[in-house]
Amino acid sequence: MITVALNQNAVAALRGPGPRASALPTEPLHASLHTAVIEPGLARLSGALVFAALAGSGIPAGPDLTGRECLANKLHLGYHLPVSTGVPDDGSELDVDEGDQRLMLRQGILLGFAVCELAGKLPEPVPVRSIVSVSRAAGTFRFHQVRPAEHWLTEELDDYKDERIATVDFRPPTAA
Repeated sequence: MITVALNQNAVAALRGPGPRASALPTEPLHASLHTAVIEPGLARLSGALVFAALAGSGIPAGPDLTGRECLANKLHLGYHLPVSTGVPDDGSELDVDEGDQRLMLRQGILLGFAVCELAGKLPEPVPVRSIVSVSRAAGTFRFHQVRPAEHWLTEELDDYKDERIATVDFRPPTAA
């Protein structure tokens, strides 16, 4: 089973301009994301579930295995998508426009669906959570295996006031 959760900022971004709310993305995953991280698949490394394409980087230190996976599986969506990041005149921080933020959010959700599919095809499927975070400064994607008492995010996604947050959770039929 796949479950998608969005904070109110993400809902507003997916709704886009105009009065009609749009559905979750149905367009294809961008070719560069598919080629870079989905085609190589998933791998186990030091007990962690990671993108095989990133396994060569090793597993960073972290508070727990979930945190280590989130650090190891962190992707900057802007590196893989046709987005431009402007720099304000004062040079203070990146300023990603609304359309590019929406693109990163939609593609991040699609990437989450693709990770669910990969996790479901493992010899022993495991529950996973993908996390998409988009703001004026950047767009990131992370994923981790779901474990009791280990979390990367707070349960209340609306606590992230300056970000558009989406989670895509996969629970295989055999998982309790």
